[in-house]
Amino acid sequence: MYNETRGEVITFGSGDCGQLGMGMDEDECFVAVNRPRIVVALRNFGMSAISTGGLHTAAVTAAGAVYTWGCNDDGGVGRTGEDYLAMEVTSSDPNFTKVINVGCGDCHTVAVTEAGSAYIWGSYKDKEGKIFSDAVKKDPNTIRGKKLVPHRVEGVDNAVEIQAGANFNAARLEDGGILTWGLGETGELGRGPPLPTKFGENYNLGGMVSEHLTPLPCIFRDSMNVKPFVVKVACGAHHLLVIAVGGSNGRGKGVWTSGLNNYGQLGFGMLPNGEKDKDGHPEDTKNRSVLERIKFLDGKEICDIDGGNQHSLCVDGEGNCWSWGRGDSGQLGNSDKCPAGYFLPNPAKVQLPPPSHLPRDSKTKSKVKSVSCGSNHNLVLTENNDVFTWGYGDMLALGHGKEKDENRPKLLKINQGRDELWEIKQVKGGGQHSGMICVVKKK
Repeated sequence: MYNETRGEVITFGSGDCGQLGMGMDEDECFVAVNRPRIVVALRNFGMSAISTGGLHTAAVTAAGAVYTWGCNDDGGVGRTGEDYLAMEVTSSDPNFTKVINVGCGDCHTVAVTEAGSAYIWGSYKDKEGKIFSDAVKKDPNTIRGKKLVPHRVEGVDNAVEIQAGANFNAARLEDGGILTWGLGETGELGRGPPLPTKFGENYNLGGMVSEHLTPLPCIFRDSMNVKPFVVKVACGAHHLLVIAVGGSNGRGKGVWTSGLNNYGQLGFGMLPNGEKDKDGHPEDTKNRSVLERIKFLDGKEICDIDGGNQHSLCVDGEGNCWSWGRGDSGQLGNSDKCPAGYFLPNPAKVQLPPPSHLPRDSKTKSKVKSVSCGSNHNLVLTENNDVFTWGYGDMLALGHGKEKDENRPKLLKINQGRDELWEIKQVKGGGQHSGMICVVKKK
């Protein structure tokens, strides 16, 4: 018989900017945590969702309050008070209430409310490091610099899910639509080419507002004049991933991607007819400015998806995990040798160990429920409450206790040696850290 507590926040990895929410040690230094640990400051708050950004973290309570902590240099924490402490984000807007979902980018945070409205704070950075933020009342003169408190995103009114990339956002709508906005310098907005005026000293501020910083629908290439119904959105650092029903794939589910593709993270495989690019490479590494379907994944009933810096993961209807893109830190999870520059342009199956309650030589496969990509590492949650992590490990974000890369999925020892059971509800990978939501069950 168990007594169950409400949702708790777990973090681990690098804490050099306070992104773990663990406070400071006796030397007044931010602590790093090499194994999963509950954020004590949020005990019994009833947390329901978490998002981990580049150097900050946000979590939502079941009642709809948002708590943030970590680096606030560019406004991503969105409040006053000690940045490294988990504290509530508030707004003078009375409609900023009952938040259901948050997304953390590199330096910004975006949230969606139960009413379907989106709120944002922080900033975007272009390729040259210039700082911008969303416009206020579409005034181009308001996009310079950062926004330190939440403000409503004009044009997002019926969102049910929201995600953030490094410098852009995607909102899934109740009617199956999708809106994107932010800085779309590599096609990650999925709705057309970048501005003809190059980002630099001579900014076309009006064009940035109308073409980039205003939420607009994505374009699905070759969708046969049928609007696909979006059921899931995800953001890599500079690429967009969408699961949708219909379009050029008929009535079945399809996976669509756009954005940066320098390591094949869009998943389009090899160039057709034995072609090679200008550098003599046969892999398709061309960026896409509108959403294009990954034909290889047709018929696999993909149910979850996510993207990292330059790699991607998904889960099919049978609980198999697939990976593609950059893999030289082991983030693809399917090769013992990961030399510099190693990547796969086509989805490949990731072999997970058997469920933890079975012998290691068991032929029973772990079935994945959900996936999350950090910058260069991954977390997957299985139907048996197992969490496996792999990829870049030098910043302790894998949670195995050592600063070591893992080229293959490795079981995270969550419940060994505990008097209580942690039932994991959500996993999330960040820049140099990881987070989870769990329910603690005590005997």
